[in-house]
Amino acid sequence: MKLLLTGTGRITYLLARGFLREQHQVFLLPGGELPREFLELEAHVVDEAVDRVLTFDRLLLLSDDLQNLMDLSTWGGRAEGSVFLVHGPATRDYLREYHPQVVVFHRGFMTAQRIYEFFFRDYALESNRFDPFQLAYIRYPIEDALEFVGRKLKHIGAFEDLNVVGIRRQGQVSIPDGNTALMEDDILYILGPQAAIRRFHHRHPRVLRLREEELPRYLIYGKGEEARTMARVLGTSADITFLFEGDRQLGDVYLGNGDLYDALSQLSVGDFSGFIAMTGDVGEDLKALCIAAEFGQGNNVMILEDDRLVHALDLWPVSYIHPVDYFLAQEIKRAVVGPESLSLYILPGNVHILEINILPTSPAVDHTIEELQLRSGFFIGGILRGDTAILAKGQTVLRSGDRILVFSTEEDSELVGQFMGKTPESKNPWSGWLSL
Repeated sequence: MKLLLTGTGRITYLLARGFLREQHQVFLLPGGELPREFLELEAHVVDEAVDRVLTFDRLLLLSDDLQNLMDLSTWGGRAEGSVFLVHGPATRDYLREYHPQVVVFHRGFMTAQRIYEFFFRDYALESNRFDPFQLAYIRYPIEDALEFVGRKLKHIGAFEDLNVVGIRRQGQVSIPDGNTALMEDDILYILGPQAAIRRFHHRHPRVLRLREEELPRYLIYGKGEEARTMARVLGTSADITFLFEGDRQLGDVYLGNGDLYDALSQLSVGDFSGFIAMTGDVGEDLKALCIAAEFGQGNNVMILEDDRLVHALDLWPVSYIHPVDYFLAQEIKRAVVGPESLSLYILPGNVHILEINILPTSPAVDHTIEELQLRSGFFIGGILRGDTAILAKGQTVLRSGDRILVFSTEEDSELVGQFMGKTPESKNPWSGWLSL
């Protein structure tokens, strides 16, 4: 497809990179100086004076609402369809009335929906979902199941219907194998069908769970339109309290020049069902979450703008990090190129997660995963065979046309490229048997 992307934000970069990896033609309309990270992309920067005659399959409007409206007026007629990233409800309502053909993604609403799912669906089990594999993964600290300590993964019956796709140990995330023995401070990233995830949860419940109340109570630390949207969405099923800085028009509790520690203490933050930090200042949000955890709050959520910080912030006080632009890019890309395209996901620790198709000529066809003798750091977690989703295990046989969900450490990312046939001169015997 021939795609025109506007803006210079992180979401524009993520989408441009994703589309280019899938061999789409990407044109950029930055409206300003491009950040350094864009220079690595093989994308054409549009010259508005020269390139007015170009036409596109899709126009992706990813700047602020005002600039997006201007670009829609200028370039909308040169694209077969347009996708508009909306920040405010007024713009959303305007597009619905006057441009109903435009596909709208509301940034604040989609973020709030994700957090709603975190708090209200299966006690925060589905921190990420892998569609169409019908799989979900959870972040599970071993300190909640000390009976697992010292045992190898292959000897733990609780994981029979699940895959442990990552272990965070001493600040580093690695991909384990069956011989990996668990330690008390480990944090597991567990992948499996939602039914199996629920069974595991009921048999090995987290120590910290949402309090069972007639009406849950959530404390939001933030300001602006996205914070208001978060309050509206969560407020359909909960009581909301705001803690905020700046002008007094937003919420219930005005921090002003007061001390954040004292404010959270006076609010008894530990008594709330959950705490959401979304000021847009990473340092301020992390400080607030640390204080909340000290006062006994165990359901702490950070709304993060830059996905590159997920690894560094995957720390004790944070129950769930939501990298806004990363998930938005994922949803928008699926809407533009369809669910059969390569999808990228994020897992703390710079673990690469990809969907890849197996070629019909692959020597892996009709072999089990165990027979491939994949080295540690490369893990096949799920398989999509037609409309059937399969949880991959060592004895699972791969077939021609299978679409596999692959987990790879950053250190083994070059191996992923070889498996995908990116380096045909490689001596790797499996080179070329996978493709995008």
